[in-house]
Amino acid sequence: MALFLQEFYRKLKVLLAPGFEDVDFVKTLDINVFIKQIRDFYQAKGTNEAFNILFAVLFGNKPKIINLEEYLLKASDAEFIRREVLVCERISGDPNKIVGHMVQQSNNTAAGPVSEVEIPLVMVIKMLISSLIVLV
Repeated sequence: MALFLQEFYRKLKVLLAPGFEDVDFVKTLDINVFIKQIRDFYQAKGTNEAFNILFAVLFGNKPKIINLEEYLLKASDAEFIRREVLVCERISGDPNKIVGHMVQQSNNTAAGPVSEVEIPLVMVIKMLISSLIVLV
């Protein structure tokens, strides 16, 4: 009779707890409760609760779980503003006066509001050099 119960128990482990077939559970484990609640273990897979159940079944104690993600450095949780940068050539006027206005491409393929204007130093130097050449 004992051999039959052992084989029945082994078949139940194969059927209901795959992966635990050849694993001996801790002696103090109530097998009836474990078999009834094995579904909870598989539903909790990967969570702290699943690790608690696993260690209780295999070793009979509760593990101290350290979530390494809590110790990772993160660049920032801030919300970043994405901007498109448009490089263009000034035809006339003061470019600083277009801040807050809409700029549209001549063939209507691109448009957008201007949030700020930066005049690169290279363009200013190029303009000065071309002015000097013209003056000379």
